[in-house]
Amino acid sequence: MARSTLDFRYLGSRVREPYKGLDWDGEMGISVLRARTDIDRILEGIKRGCFVFSEVFPNSAQAKSFTHTEIDMGLRKVRPHEVLVKDYIPDWIDDLRLEGVAGRTLQGYNSNNHNYIIPYWGEMNFAQLRKIKLGEFYDWARDQEIRGEAVSNNSLNAYISQLIRIATHAAGAYEWAGYEPFLGYKPLPNIDPYDAIHPFTRDEQDLFSERFHSTGGPMWTLHLHQV
Repeated sequence: MARSTLDFRYLGSRVREPYKGLDWDGEMGISVLRARTDIDRILEGIKRGCFVFSEVFPNSAQAKSFTHTEIDMGLRKVRPHEVLVKDYIPDWIDDLRLEGVAGRTLQGYNSNNHNYIIPYWGEMNFAQLRKIKLGEFYDWARDQEIRGEAVSNNSLNAYISQLIRIATHAAGAYEWAGYEPFLGYKPLPNIDPYDAIHPFTRDEQDLFSERFHSTGGPMWTLHLHQV
C-alpha cells in the first residue's frame, strides 16, 4: 500500500509532502479526489500569492526554510506566532538604547527579563500572550523568591506591563494590525503590605476616643500593620 504524497513546485523547489498521513492503494477514489482538490487549491494559492507553506504543512522539515524565503522575498509579513518572545527582547533593548534610555533603567528592564519574563514567557510566541495564562504566571512568579521574599502585586504588574511594551514594539516593527496582547488584562490591585489595619470603623474609633478622653487618664493609639 503506497502512502499518498502531494508533489508540486514552490519558489523554485520541488515539494513532496505526505498527504495528511492517509494510506491508499489507488482504489480509494474518494482519497484521490480529495488529494486532487487540495493540490489544485495549493496551486491556485501559489498563483494568487496567498499560499503560506507553514500553515498548510506545519510539521514539514521545510516549513522553517520556506517561511524565511517567503518573508525575504516580500511575499508576506512575519506573523505573531512566528516570533518567540526571547528572540525579540534583544531588539527591544537595542531600540531603547538608541532612544537614549538611561543605563539604570535598562538595567532594571534586563533584570526583569532575566528573572521573570524570559524564564516563563521566553519560549512562547507573541500569539500566545493571552490573559488566560496570567494566573499561572502569577503563581509561578510568587514561588521564585529570587530576593528571598515573595514578589508583590506591584512587581507582577510591572513585569506584565514591560511584556506588553515589548509585544507592542514587536507589533509596530512587524506591522501586526489589530494585535492586542493580553486582551482584557487588568492589573492586580496594588496592596501595600504596610497599610494600617483598622478593625473598627471611623465612627467606632471616634467613640472610643471620646470615652477614654472623658476619664482624664492617658491614652495610647496602637496601629497594627500587615506583615
